[in-house]
Amino acid sequence: MSEQTFSVGMEPTLIIQHCGGDLFIEGHDSGNVELHSDEPVESHQQDSTLHITAHDDLRLRVPHGSRIEAKHIDGDTWVQHIKGFKAEGIDGDATFAELEQADVRAIGGDARFTTVQTVQCESVGGDLKVDHSAECSVKHVGGDVRVHETGDLSVPNVGGDVKASDVRGPVTLKQVGGDLALMGAITSLSAVHVGGDLRIDTPWTAGSDYRATVGGDATIAVSDDANLVLSATVGGDVSGVANNEHGTVSATWGDSENAARLELTVGGDLRVRGNRQASGEWGGSWGANFDWQGSINDFMREISNIGREIMDQFTGRDWGRYTDEQAERARRAADRAAERAQRAAERMRVRFNDREFRVDPERLERIREHAQRAAEEGIARAQEAIDRALRSIDPNAPRAPRAPRAPRHPAPPMPPVPPQRFGVTEDDGTATSSNAEAATGPTMRMTPEQADAPQSNAPAENLSAADRTAERMAILRMVESGKISSEEAALLLEALG
Repeated sequence: MSEQTFSVGMEPTLIIQHCGGDLFIEGHDSGNVELHSDEPVESHQQDSTLHITAHDDLRLRVPHGSRIEAKHIDGDTWVQHIKGFKAEGIDGDATFAELEQADVRAIGGDARFTTVQTVQCESVGGDLKVDHSAECSVKHVGGDVRVHETGDLSVPNVGGDVKASDVRGPVTLKQVGGDLALMGAITSLSAVHVGGDLRIDTPWTAGSDYRATVGGDATIAVSDDANLVLSATVGGDVSGVANNEHGTVSATWGDSENAARLELTVGGDLRVRGNRQASGEWGGSWGANFDWQGSINDFMREISNIGREIMDQFTGRDWGRYTDEQAERARRAADRAAERAQRAAERMRVRFNDREFRVDPERLERIREHAQRAAEEGIARAQEAIDRALRSIDPNAPRAPRAPRAPRHPAPPMPPVPPQRFGVTEDDGTATSSNAEAATGPTMRMTPEQADAPQSNAPAENLSAADRTAERMAILRMVESGKISSEEAALLLEALG
């Protein structure tokens, strides 16, 4: 056991060459450094600078004004109530509280910073949590990020989810493998690719830019006094503004001059929340001036690269000095990022007529089920119309089972046809008359299934104008009855041609 005390003044510098176990550092009001370890500790003092090498756990009580410089720590680290801490590498978890500055090159496990004015870090293998900070800059995080009450926020590469609340300043993100939620007075948002969902609630600073590419859904909050110009490309549904439709979106709140600018590419649905109505138009046409296919293809490439690039940040490191458990934790986080990005890209891969749409397999199956139910409830041709449209989208799609037909009441017997009298004029001008039974021709029997077969099997291009109109009306009646959405109806109508 080693216990030592050093008189170093109120603002000393401690240099820890190596700590073979866990490191505990706590600030106090004294001008002394109190050192404790279960194993012998190598130490050397030069004026107000103290050099320390420990082969096991190390506990230090130091003056509040101390600055700590550590080369490498094999275990976990706890530091609180000092001026500043800097380290090259921490293999385990790290917790910092009540510091002016914390600067760590690499943390193998989770990292938590509470009331640290300036947070700087190259990489965190696990999760990152920051509470009450003036500035936070972490380049790579393998797990999730939770931030509360901070100023400038910069976390370019994140393998998991990001949730930041009460942010007061610019946000710099590049790639987020999971979901992204931002709340607070965010003065700008750099172009970010999000593998999951996006949610933003901010006052939208005038003249600032906010840009995001989103694999999932996006939810945007717009306050009553906001000045915002929104431009978006949306693969799913749009809600929150009147006359919303599939496609490109352009809307303005307040005064467009010097307004904030929000640019989005969304693979899923876009929801705009707020009481104030936007002005401008929501474009629903697939106009020739908009390259929807090229935009979605670029989006898919960007999203599919998120997990791969985040993984490269961690798999390229030297894991030799890390424990197997810590290395595996970072690798799993990178794998999750890659899987999330891949799932986001897969949602965009249904294609027809040289265009790409976001139609999940579950959504197709739901449309089929609603069509069958509509047919059972008496909407004529609903099932045939949906089957034909979905086979245009996916030729290999299985045919939906036909809805059971209601039993037919037996037809009443026809009354006998009375004899008909007719006359014949011969060539010589004489006329004769005779009685005869009305001829009806040969009788044919047809089952209801046979009657329906030609309609179900006929390709769309062979349908008559009347048949096309009937099937389109069936789809519109399904919209009116709430079976399918207007966006789904537009997709099906286009597939029918």
